[in-house]
Amino acid sequence: MTPLLPALHGELGDRADAVEIAGHRISWSQLAERAAIGAGAIRGSAAVAVAAAPTLDTVIAVVAALAAGVPVVPVPIDSGSDERAHILRDSGATCLFGPHPWPDAPVPNVPLDAGASPPHATPGLAHADDAVAMIMYTSGTTGPPKGVLLTRAAIAADIDALAD
Repeated sequence: MTPLLPALHGELGDRADAVEIAGHRISWSQLAERAAIGAGAIRGSAAVAVAAAPTLDTVIAVVAALAAGVPVVPVPIDSGSDERAHILRDSGATCLFGPHPWPDAPVPNVPLDAGASPPHATPGLAHADDAVAMIMYTSGTTGPPKGVLLTRAAIAADIDALAD
């Protein structure tokens, strides 16, 4: 099994600004705790959709899905209702996980803090390398967008390449 995000297990120490987006900061330990809580809310889901916005909530939702072993489906925040409905239907997403700007969404919303977790829980990011981690959708320029399955090993390789 390829480990994902070793920083969540304390391998890189901790710092208050481990992740910073648009002036909002979170430490590795805070991210691990928030992700563990979120993972508890979605564990066992077939897939979860996440509004792909440049926010800390998006990071927390994606890490929580990875921790739960649930494929995450990023949905462009500027997608129209037809494209969004297609992505949600085609991916098998059972919910929109976390905040999103779509009051007409055809699936229920699950808040990031809907799960329960003991204090200081660390997300269990060890799942099979060939398990689907993310379902990314193409632009759909020649037809409806098509889902591309990315495994946990592929995500780990991308993270390692970025780190290098």
